[in-house]
Amino acid sequence: MSGFEMAYDSEEDVLEVTFETFDEHFAKTIPLGENVIIYTDLMLSSVWGLTLYKYVETLEDGEIEIESLKKAEISGNGPYHALLKRQPISLFMELIEEKPGFARYLAPCLDELILG
Repeated sequence: MSGFEMAYDSEEDVLEVTFETFDEHFAKTIPLGENVIIYTDLMLSSVWGLTLYKYVETLEDGEIEIESLKKAEISGNGPYHALLKRQPISLFMELIEEKPGFARYLAPCLDELILG
């Protein structure tokens, strides 16, 4: 991953991750609900970054509701669903298949992040 950066703000409980260096003019910002924002290319083919709010709280609680997935992608085959199932974003969150519209935050190991 070129341009990989990760920062956690413990006061705000926010994790920000950049997987690739990107030009904001060619990026799409997609809020998936109150607590998840992803940054993709314009064609929705790859995730360049992600912001997870309530990160530690959600790690401890176990799951978070993602409104846009629940409303638009109940079938589980929409474009956001496909993006969230691929690495590198899948190292940070996983969709709960038996509960459409919900996901779990993950705490990836450094080996997974560095080696892909």
